[in-house]
Amino acid sequence: MKIILGYLLLVNLFFSCNNKTTENSKQLSIKSFTIDGEIKDNDNQIIYLYTLEKNEPEFKDSTRIKNNRFYFIGVVKHPIKAYLDTKDHAIGTSFILANETINIELNDLGNALINSPINNDFEVLRKQSVSIYQQIDYLFPQLQKARMENDYKTLTEIREKIKLIELESNQYFIDYIRENSEKHLSALLLNDLWNTQDKDSIQLQILAKNLSPEIQQTLNFPIQ
Repeated sequence: MKIILGYLLLVNLFFSCNNKTTENSKQLSIKSFTIDGEIKDNDNQIIYLYTLEKNEPEFKDSTRIKNNRFYFIGVVKHPIKAYLDTKDHAIGTSFILANETINIELNDLGNALINSPINNDFEVLRKQSVSIYQQIDYLFPQLQKARMENDYKTLTEIREKIKLIELESNQYFIDYIRENSEKHLSALLLNDLWNTQDKDSIQLQILAKNLSPEIQQTLNFPIQ
């Protein structure tokens, strides 16, 4: 009898320890974000972290800058737009907050070097979009001249050219979304496109339906 009881106690202890190990493993497997930041000439100030859900700022966390460095650790449900700032709004810096390590170097002017997988991907897209929009630069002197001369025909032609350039930039993002339906960055881009004034709702709805179910849940608009 004592042998049986001893055996049962041993089995119970084994499963108890095994369950605790499983729980600890689950906790360790939960992904979190780490922001490792560096800033100069703002020592001992408080720096604030905000998220932008549906473009509405929401306070997330704050920490004190020590020896020109600051750190944030936490969890987000999915990648989301965010920004850092101080009380005097001296360093407003936007980025994408995701459960990964994010290295940020910034200065008083708000200029920042941001390094993380999703932010690096976005920077590639941003630079390409900027290069497309640079085509508009040479049109502005012509636009101003046409306005001063009340040249309606030329104004109309230039505005049409600007619209085509804007469409080219949007198409660049649309192509990325179509080819990357499993990436959270696609949902962030799609949310931004949905908020534009001259959006093609039908096209954006088609893109939304092609996203993976997990990514669809992070959209800020209903799929119809």
